Amino acid sequence: MQQVLISAEPAFINADQDVDNTFLGQLDCPKLLILPLATGLKTSVYGLVVVGRARSDPDFTTAELQLGQSLATQAATALENARLYAEVEALAVTDSLTGIANRRAFDRALEREFVRARHYGYPLALIMVDIDSFKHYNDTYGHLAGDDRLRAVAQLLAQSVREVDFVARYGGEEFAIILTNTDKQTAIAVAEQIRRKAEMSCPEPLNGLPVSGYTLSLGVAAFPDDAQTPVALLLAADNAELAAKRAGKNRVWVVGYEMEEEG
Repeated sequence: MQQVLISAEPAFINADQDVDNTFLGQLDCPKLLILPLATGLKTSVYGLVVVGRARSDPDFTTAELQLGQSLATQAATALENARLYAEVEALAVTDSLTGIANRRAFDRALEREFVRARHYGYPLALIMVDIDSFKHYNDTYGHLAGDDRLRAVAQLLAQSVREVDFVARYGGEEFAIILTNTDKQTAIAVAEQIRRKAEMSCPEPLNGLPVSGYTLSLGVAAFPDDAQTPVALLLAADNAELAAKRAGKNRVWVVGYEMEEEG
């Protein structure tokens, strides 16, 4: 069978004579037709189809081999198409720069998690995150450096939440975090932890001025406290984030009250 995997060509095998020292030799159907699951290009083999006959049955014919391989090739083509579709689907929901989920994936996830939260009666929190003074950072250090900052922030966010949570690049320098089964107080703690991590990563002030592009402004909202629909939850968290920026940046703002940055 290894030869079939390597060559991607079908083969007849008599298990009694050729492979009696393997598990095939102990089958009740020692006459075997081995068909590779390979596309017409034969660039890869997805697996093998093994068809067996008893000793008393007639041997497989060339016509049967050709028919079997035709069917196996069709199956392999279907598998290849499914793989390609999965890759395209992954690209469609992944931000190409940061490698995390994109806006399209976020919209789907928020709808899905909101339905689950409402159905099972558990809380759901949303954190909107914006990089402070990112345009100034881009203008000062260039767009390549700006891309590096976006990737660094995406990594910081992904490493600051649980695997069950959802981190996405919402657009530009803005990110979104969906915290499943999480109440507002817990979400506030997560947001403040993220703010502190970002602040600690900031380089020393340059000429007495803080370096732009490192600190974060975060807005927190939760279901059912602040919103009853996905759109309302997104609006509440987004408005909270904007309020954090208007209040001076580098802080967490929560619907109803804020958390000041610590000195």
